[in-house]
Amino acid sequence: MHKLMTVLMILCLTALSIGGCGDSNSTTSAGGSVTVKNSSLPVATKDTTFKTILGASGGKTPYKWSIETGNLPAGLTLSSDGIIAGTPTALGSFTVVFKVTDSSSPALETTTPLKINVSTLVFAPSTSGSALYGDHCAYCHLTLGSATQQHKDATLAQIKAAIASDTGGMGEFGTGGVFPLTDAELNLIIAAIKNPSGYVAPTFTTTTLPAGTVGSAYSQTLTAKDGTLPYKWSTMGGDPIPAGLTLNSSSGVISGTPTVAAVANVTFMLEDANPSTMVHQSITVTINAVAAAPDGVALFTSKCAGCHGGSVAAFNHKGATATTIQNAINTNYMGMGTATLKALTVDEIAAIATAVK
Repeated sequence: MHKLMTVLMILCLTALSIGGCGDSNSTTSAGGSVTVKNSSLPVATKDTTFKTILGASGGKTPYKWSIETGNLPAGLTLSSDGIIAGTPTALGSFTVVFKVTDSSSPALETTTPLKINVSTLVFAPSTSGSALYGDHCAYCHLTLGSATQQHKDATLAQIKAAIASDTGGMGEFGTGGVFPLTDAELNLIIAAIKNPSGYVAPTFTTTTLPAGTVGSAYSQTLTAKDGTLPYKWSTMGGDPIPAGLTLNSSSGVISGTPTVAAVANVTFMLEDANPSTMVHQSITVTINAVAAAPDGVALFTSKCAGCHGGSVAAFNHKGATATTIQNAINTNYMGMGTATLKALTVDEIAAIATAVK
């Protein structure tokens, strides 16, 4: 039990209450009594207007209310007629001992402790761990950096077990509690305690690059995540970037017009604004040679000669264009819609049209 409480103190998962809601430590003067009607107070929401009224019975009205011990949450005030109002600006559980005095002579008075809980709107699971810690824990346990190694080793299972058993009042962080925290939120807080600075080293998100072609403009951008901007890009070891291409050290753009075919295994290096952080990633940059132009005569001979005179010279449709040939294939003109002819590429049909002129 002691280990669980120690592990979780830094998470601010300790009891926030001095006494249970409505636990009475009332005292009265001789000759009569005044009783506080409130056994509990409604939950307030941080940064949202709040108002509630304290009530009493017995003695002689009007009553006068004051605070005997404790403090209201920041942003709330108590009027002498028992109205607690304002806009709370701090999260937490605040036990205040209220005193009510009647108008008798001598006056009758009573004190009783009541707890005011200031909760928050629902946290999105994506809220940062440091923000969650700040909202739930910092007002009680100082900064994230105060965590010991033992605290940093705390696990979700340990925390949930302590919450489930309400160790030290930690049930307030469980389902139905004043400050319910989801597993996702607890994990974010744990991660923040393990890494108080919040710094995460950068990593490459680009791990592959599309191939380029000799003589054709090429442009691709290396990308990464995390770390601290700005990034600085470079290469180290491995093969050089293919000839004709350059790497912009600020933007990570690889651009240019490659001049030779190559398959280069390039090791790219990334540095962020943290001077001690450098990461690298090996990426293959492929530049293909320009494909040879289709041989129109050979294509005609293998695909068309059987139906059209046996040779280009014997072909009697000299005015045929790539468009008319494609249309004939598409419409199966004179039986030309065969699978073999449909498989011809645009460049191959253009080559045939050039060869038969």
